[in-house]
Parts: sequence; C-alpha cells; structure tokens
Amino acid sequence: MRGFINITRISTVAIGLAVMLLLLLPALNVSAMALGVAPSTLEITDALRGAEYERSIRIFNPERVDINVALEAEGEISDWINFYQENDPSVPIETLAIAANQEKTNVLVKFDIPPDTANGTYTGTIYAELVPESTEGTETGVTTTLRVPSNVTIEVTGTQVIAGAVTMISADDTEVNYPLRINIGFSNTGNVVITPQIDVEISNGGVSVAEFSYVETTVRPETQEIIEIEWDTTGQQPGDYSAQVKATSGDMSFGERNLEFTLLPTGTLTRAGELTGITLEGNSATGSLVAVVAEFVNTGQIDTRAKFIGEVYCDGELVDAIESEEMLVPVGNTETLRSYVRLENPGAYEISGYVYYEGKQTEIKEVFFTATATGGTVTNPDDEETTTSQPFNVWIPVIGGIAAVALVVVIILTVPWARLQPAREIIIARWNRLRMSGKLPKWG
Repeated sequence: MRGFINITRISTVAIGLAVMLLLLLPALNVSAMALGVAPSTLEITDALRGAEYERSIRIFNPERVDINVALEAEGEISDWINFYQENDPSVPIETLAIAANQEKTNVLVKFDIPPDTANGTYTGTIYAELVPESTEGTETGVTTTLRVPSNVTIEVTGTQVIAGAVTMISADDTEVNYPLRINIGFSNTGNVVITPQIDVEISNGGVSVAEFSYVETTVRPETQEIIEIEWDTTGQQPGDYSAQVKATSGDMSFGERNLEFTLLPTGTLTRAGELTGITLEGNSATGSLVAVVAEFVNTGQIDTRAKFIGEVYCDGELVDAIESEEMLVPVGNTETLRSYVRLENPGAYEISGYVYYEGKQTEIKEVFFTATATGGTVTNPDDEETTTSQPFNVWIPVIGGIAAVALVVVIILTVPWARLQPAREIIIARWNRLRMSGKLPKWG
C-alpha cells in the first residue's frame, strides 16, 4: 500500500512538472531575457547653456541569441538627448542590433543644452529596451518587456569655464625626407569649446632647426582629441632631435611637453604592405567609365608611397593598362587607390593588378565582370560565402514534443488509469492547443 502511495505521489509530481513545462513553452518565444547597460548613472556638472556635451554608454547582451535594442529618453531632459553610433557620430540611431554571447556595443549620447535654460539641476533617464521578436499569428503567452535604465543628472550654470591640458605627446622615429607625425593628446576639462594653438619647436643638438604652429582642431567640452601635426624632414640630417610642444588659447596656457626622436638614414625602416581587394564603381555598361578601386594597407614601419598598376583584358585580350596616382600611406593606415577604365567594347572583362610601393609590389588580385549594352554584374573573387545560424526558438517545437512524450511515458508506467481522468482532460486540451498553433514537431 505504501509503495502504491509513493508511486502515486511521484506520478503526481511528474505530471505537474510536465504540465508546467508545456504551459511555460510560449514564454520561450522571447529570444533574450537579459540586458545590461553601463554606467548606471551619468552626471554633467557646470554645464553651459547652449553647449553640447557627449557621453558614452555600453550595452551588453549576455544571452545566447542576437537581440535588437531600442533607445529612448524620458524626463525633463528627454528633448536634449540624441543617440549616435560611436564610430559615426553624424548618424543618429534609435535601435541597434547586438550579437550573442556577451557582445557589447558602445553608443554615443549627445546632450544639447537649450540656450534659454535656467540655472539648476535637471534629471532624466536613458532606457535600453529589448525589442521582442515578432510573434504575429502565434500564441505568445506572457508578454515581457525588458527596460534597463541609466539615470542622468545635468547641472546647468551660467559660468564659462575654460580649462584643458596636454595629456600625451608621441612620435615614431622616421627617415630623412619622410614626414614626422607628432600626436598630441589634448583634454578639454572646461564647459566651452576650445581650439587650442599648438606651438612646436624642433631642435638638433640644442640648436633650433624649425618652428611652426597648428590651430585647426576644435575640442568639445569634457572630451579628448588626438591632434596630429606633421613636420617635413626634407633636407634635414640624420640624428637625434627633440620637440618642445606648447598648447595655448589666448593668454591661457594648457601646458607643454618635450619629445625625443631620431631621424634615420633613408632605407633603414622596413617597407611592407598588402593589397586587400579590388572592386569597381560605376555602371559596367558598354561605353561607361568605371572606377577601379584598390585597397592598400601599410603594414610596414614607415609611411609608404604606393600606387596601383593594372591590366585590362576583354575576352582574353589585353585592351588597356591603368595606373593610379601615387599616394603617401601612413603606417597602419588603409588607403584607396583609384584608377579608371573606359569599357569600349562588350564582352567578358578581367582586371588584374598589384600595388607598387617603394620598389616592392604586392600579390596580384583580379576582378571579373561582363560589359553589355545595359550593364553587367561585377564578381569580386575575395568575397566569401556567408552562413547564417538558426535562432534558438527553432528548438521550441522539439522541446514541446519531448515534454509531451515524457508525460505520456510517466502516465503509462506509474499511474492507474482510473486516476488519470482529470489530468487526461488537461493534457488533451493542451495538446490540441499546441497542435493548432503549429508548435509541435513535424516528422517525415
């Protein structure tokens, strides 16, 4: 008797768990139920009316599926706030996609303080809201909206604060007759825009050999910019040099720094580069002028002069030779080298070429297309086949089927049929709802 009671209890628990699993399946249609935003608070002090300020927030996706996030602002400063891509601050955004598995995205937030704002403290909230997948035409169960806040406080004052500092200065050794690039980090710690004047004096062995100034970079309040200045080393002698750099604005000094560097004999540093691809721009119709775009990256130790050289074939016959202008490509940079070809005749075209730089050349790459009276299609041999992964919720029907089968097995093995009538009615009703919604797996 006791064994029968234990079996009955076990079966009751098993039925309950299985029914709960079936009832909770619709909630799995929400593809992600976690979201993170940092920092949780943003503060701007001594803000000047009519000025613009920038801050960055970071949004995290800890889930195993890709998500879409909507950005919005609420509160008394909501009209002051706009969102932008961090790598393109000219394009406003309202939503963004974040990849799965702890991927994160930085968002640039701009605050425009109206010029008629009274002094005082203003608050608002930035929200990152999960955008659920479309569930139109399906049974969705419980609808969940996830919003994560970042609280904002802005203190507006009528005081103009001009303050800044030189935070760093750097330059890589270079060769004679190549430009020396000096990078100056300038931080605007005030509440108004500053265009600092950068004064540079170059010395060799204690003797001044060059002086120049630069006043072109504008730095917004509470931001830092890297200001790059070039010095033409043509005619200088190899050796050790020093640069004294000062930053000022009117009568105000933001500090100065000294930098040591070396001018090397020509040919000392390694030249290296890579042609990463060739593409076409324009209409590939007969008679059109097409731009041949070659991407070259300087992987060497010094700025490199580079140009693209190519040959044009139509139906296997050489019909033209093309060449881009020579350009100076800074270390680590990618430069676009353009040349042009006129498609005089219809046919199958091939353009092959390489980049010539400092007496060296890259590997040859090609691009193929067909020229017709109405235009053809360009094929880039560097394009790779892409694949897409299925979202997590394709497994929902499988989970439902497994739960249903497990429930039936438990019932058959552990429970007398006479006791099953109430549970049986629940199971049949739920099974019919799943079948009508199309969530059960289809075999065969």
